[in-house]
Parts: sequence; structure tokens; C-alpha cells
Amino acid sequence: RLNGTGEWLLGRKEYRDWRSSSPSMLLLLRGIHEMPNSSKVVDSLLKNRQPSEGLAYFYFDRNEGSRRSCEVVMKTLVKQLALSPKNSDLLKPLVEIYEKRKVSGRTTDALSSTESRNLIVEFSQLYKQTILVVDALDECDTSARRELLEALKYIIANSKNLVKIFVSSRSNDDITLQLENFPNFHIEAKDNEGDIKKFVREKIDCSIERKELLRGYVSPELKELIYTRLVGGADGMFQWVALQIEYLCRLDTESDIMEKLGKLTRGLSKMYNEIYKQINSQEGSSPEIAKMAFAWLLCSFRPLTPGELASAIELQLRAQGGSPPNPRSGINVAVLLKTCHNLIVHDTELDVLRFSHLSVREFLETRDRFRDINNCVMATTVCLSLLFSPNIQMYNEKERGPTVGKDSFFDYAALFWPTHIQNCQKLDVYSGEVKEFLQTFLSPE
Repeated sequence: RLNGTGEWLLGRKEYRDWRSSSPSMLLLLRGIHEMPNSSKVVDSLLKNRQPSEGLAYFYFDRNEGSRRSCEVVMKTLVKQLALSPKNSDLLKPLVEIYEKRKVSGRTTDALSSTESRNLIVEFSQLYKQTILVVDALDECDTSARRELLEALKYIIANSKNLVKIFVSSRSNDDITLQLENFPNFHIEAKDNEGDIKKFVREKIDCSIERKELLRGYVSPELKELIYTRLVGGADGMFQWVALQIEYLCRLDTESDIMEKLGKLTRGLSKMYNEIYKQINSQEGSSPEIAKMAFAWLLCSFRPLTPGELASAIELQLRAQGGSPPNPRSGINVAVLLKTCHNLIVHDTELDVLRFSHLSVREFLETRDRFRDINNCVMATTVCLSLLFSPNIQMYNEKERGPTVGKDSFFDYAALFWPTHIQNCQKLDVYSGEVKEFLQTFLSPE
């Protein structure tokens, strides 16, 4: 997040009223294509937190399928509220549940959504004020969203002490309808115009400093023209700005940039269509590498490391009779980012690959190549073909683990092939190639 952005949100009357209200209250922030991340709200709450306040927050991310259920959200909130702010001891209600389960031998059972919800209500009696923040609710599984909203409303209705809940979401009919009796405010492109201006200036300066834009030789006049055109066309979309600057950095002359600025592609969808055409026009196996990468990021049940994704793609290329672009070095992070035209990014802190923006995933999901059925069959057959391969030495007795290397796709395949099979059954595609692979894989011979 760019420093100095998002301050306008804290100054909105609706937010200030929510923060200072004496009754328990839920506030919904909804709006434009790109919602401001609630981390600005969380940062402010942490900075001004009192010892008598309980604070817990959760950020949804569609790239992490395992973190999109109501049960996971509620358990995460419980975990953050469970430690006493005075001495870091576990709060009594949680200890009591553990003791009851200990008697029946169920201490390892996960808390249900209802148990977590009730614990939060009990915790709220131990704090003068309890604050919950749920970011990007629209990225929650649709089936789990209603359950989560009902749980949040229950907490508000049944807590005797003060409870404040802040929820952010892109405009979504079912969320708006379920929270229609609670205060909410809608933000528009003009609300974050100041943030957009800072972002554009920062991106231009950075691309010049790194010599990515015209090798660093950009006249003041051209720099100002780029700034003016991008601010004027952004319509509140940071991702649109980022994509346009990346495109400009691929141009070699000032006249080319001037020409592009005169006919900027409007809207993210049209921009993605243009980029997708560029991906398809690449030489050799690059288009197929990009599409395989997109498919895996859409269907994997946990984020993949660059090594895992490269290994999976190389398996597919070899199965199709192809080969990586450089057989000596194979597929690496640089190759993946380049072939995908930066629609995916490398999270260096966690060493995993993600889509650069939620809208990338949403765009790809509209294309036949990336339908759930196609992705499911692809993932299942690749996992089973790897595990069935006679070239894989399954275990090293001394080390008691796979010997295929930390960057191999083997660990993912060994752990998640049953989940991909179950997904095929849900999508009613448990037949043909998938069924044949599974029968061969489970054959006693």
C-alpha cells in the first residue's frame, strides 16, 4: 500500500459516526471496482487501541480457497480475541470449552462456526468494546457468505457490551440486501482520486528510476503528459494504471508512447482482452506456458511456489511433446512473469505466485479455456500421472520423505490429488480420462 493513501476513508462522516457511536453497530463500506484495503482502518484501530478493547480482523483473498469459509473466518477472529490484553493468558470461555472436550476426548476437534460465534459473544463481555473488521467480503464463497453475515448479525444482537463491526465489499446485491438495516456508505471513483494521483506519480517516477520507461530518459513534458492522461482515464482503478504503465514500458520511442497515450484502452475488461491477445501472439511455447500457469492459479487448493508451478507446467509440456523455452535453465520466475505479461506476481515474502489483481481471475473465468471443468480435469490428470510415473522414487527410508526436491510438484500432487478427484465428482466430470487414470493408479498391480 502506498504511504499516505486511504486517509480520506478515516475522515468520512459515516466512519467517524461508527467509530464514536455508543450502541453496537455494523458499518458496510461498498463501492467501486477496486475497494480500498481495510488495512488503513486496521492500522488506525491498532494505533489508537485501548487496553480494554478487543480487536480482530480478517482479509479475504480469492487466491486462497482454504480461507474463504465462515468457519475459518470465525476461528481466526476467536484466535485474535482469545488472549487477555492484561497478561496474555487465554480467556476463560475458551479454557472452559477445552476442559469440557478434554473429558470427552475431543480436544483436537476444530471449533464449529456456531461455537466460534458464541465464544466471540462471551469474549465481548470481557472487553469494554470489541471491534471486528472483515475485508473484501465479496471474495468469500457465496455459499458461506450468508452464514457469515448471519453470525456477525448474531454477535451484534447478543453482545451485552459494545461491539463494532466494519465490513468492506465491492457492490454486491446479496450482501447489500442482507445488511440493508445497517448503516452503509458507497464510495465512487472521485472519493479516491487523490490516492490515484499519488499512485500514478509514484509508478511513473519508479519506472523512470529503474530505467524501465524509455531506459530512464523521459522528458519533463512527456512525464507530465503520461501523468495527466493516466489520471484522467483511471476512473478509480489502480490496476488499470499499473497495466497501462507496464505497457508503456514495453515501447521503445517517445513517439510510440505519445501515440499510445492518444488511444488508451478504457476499462479493465478491454485492457485484459488486449493483453490476452499479446500473450497469444508470443513465440514458441510461451502462450501455452502462460495459459497453463493461469489454469493452475485458478484451480490449485493452495498457493504454489514458483518451483512447484514450473514443475507442473514442465510435466504438461513434456506430456504434450513440447519442451520449456530454454531446456538448460527450464521455467523460472522470470519466464513465468514475462510470458504472463505480469498478470501474475511473485509474493517474495511467502515465495508463492498469485494473480496481480482479483479482476485478472474474474476475467480469465469468463474464457472457455479456463472453465472449472477444464481446470479440474487438467489438475487431476497431471497429479495422477506424476504419482503414477515409474520415474518417481516415492520415499527415501533414511529421510522418511519425498526425494524429488523442494521445488518439485510432487508434494502438492501427493497431498491434493484426492481433493481434485472430489472436485471432478462435484462437477460431474468423473469419467473418461480422469476415471481411467484413477483406476490405473489404484490398481493392485
